[in-house]
Amino acid sequence: MPNYYEFLGLETTATDEDIKSRIDSLYNDSRRLVTHHDPQVVQNASQALLMIEQARSILLDPSKRCDYDLSIGIGNIGGVADPSAQKQNMAFAVPPLATSISRQNSIADSVTANRWICPKCKTPAPIGTRFCKKCGQVLGKPCPKCSVLLEANAQFCSECGVSVREYERELEVQTAEAERHRIAEQKRLAQIQGVLGPVIQQADKASSMMKTGCVVGFFLSFIGMPFWIISVVNARKVLSAAQVPGDEEYRQKAKTALTVSGIALGIYVAIIGIFLLLGLVSLISGIHSGGY
Repeated sequence: MPNYYEFLGLETTATDEDIKSRIDSLYNDSRRLVTHHDPQVVQNASQALLMIEQARSILLDPSKRCDYDLSIGIGNIGGVADPSAQKQNMAFAVPPLATSISRQNSIADSVTANRWICPKCKTPAPIGTRFCKKCGQVLGKPCPKCSVLLEANAQFCSECGVSVREYERELEVQTAEAERHRIAEQKRLAQIQGVLGPVIQQADKASSMMKTGCVVGFFLSFIGMPFWIISVVNARKVLSAAQVPGDEEYRQKAKTALTVSGIALGIYVAIIGIFLLLGLVSLISGIHSGGY
């Protein structure tokens, strides 16, 4: 098994700054995995956190590091390394998971690693707790991408690996863009509706007058003619107006009203013309008959 240097992936001559930087990096990586759905991954992450904290307490303490280096055979005794002592001490290269002082630290770290700590009152809570039972602070929130419950201050999702804050920013941008499009569409529709208002009214009136004229004209003959005239007038207003987006339905309604009303008026005008012609012929015949 590796010693602390091998575990951290560092040379035995690494500086304190190198050791601290590496420990912080490994700690963040392991800390994210303690909320993983796989129990084995959680166990390995917890053990790694224990090892990291033990390495931190020993390698960043000059006195403890010196003793540890001697114990794994990389320190000098009297200026010369003792090969036999190195072989004997290699048995201590494996970091102990429980020793006199580190045992208490390991237990405390294990408890912390398997709990979510309230950032407000520092009260530990079981993993998966949404709110602190002591102060009500938010402890867990769903991943914005896969909805797995994460610790509120988690930087990455342990399930899908997404960067939580970056993905939230992307969603905020998308939401803002969608809202801008919605407002712009509402304005566009309002403008169109303002233009379509008169068109809709005239098309509806033309259609209504056409239908009324047909019903009245069927029962009362020429009484339907005024309704058809009104229908034709309104239909022509719609069709002569400039075309705008969304007016297709109403232009078609106006065309129908104009066609039906025009045909009805044409028929009745023809009938009136026939009656007038017959009357004129009768009048002429009467004049000629009276003359003889």
